[in-house]
Amino acid sequence: MLVRLLPALLLALALAAPAAAPAQSPLITPLTTGGTVLLGGRLALRVEVALTEDEKARGLSGRTGLSPGTGMVFVYPEPGFRSMWMLGMRFPLDFLWIRDGRIVDLFENIPPPREGESPVSVTSPEPAQHILELPAGSIRAYRLRRGDTAEVRVNHKTP
Repeated sequence: MLVRLLPALLLALALAAPAAAPAQSPLITPLTTGGTVLLGGRLALRVEVALTEDEKARGLSGRTGLSPGTGMVFVYPEPGFRSMWMLGMRFPLDFLWIRDGRIVDLFENIPPPREGESPVSVTSPEPAQHILELPAGSIRAYRLRRGDTAEVRVNHKTP
């Protein structure tokens, strides 16, 4: 009799136990600082904001993608020539280089590295103070162009 009840008892215990939270790698934990970027005076995107050197080094590495209408903006204290690489990336990105409230250049569909390949690196052709990473195809879908306005708004850091 106990042998017949054992499977039912084990099933009941499994259903009653709280589900373990999936372990998340620090690489895929969203950054604590957020904000918005208003592009062309018409498009507001929710963004994570990379402020520290650690946050900039981590970027979007290890994630499986970004939702439409979201991105990550890298903030620098002053304009300069900036390089970004696709180390640890698992999906392609569009890059917007921003200075003085304007898009100074755009790079489309930068691929993640394939197995055994070195990651692609891209460098701003002009000094930039902000770099906005968006899902590949965003530049085309949103009809973004060099010279469009780009207003970066950073929310206060959350504890």
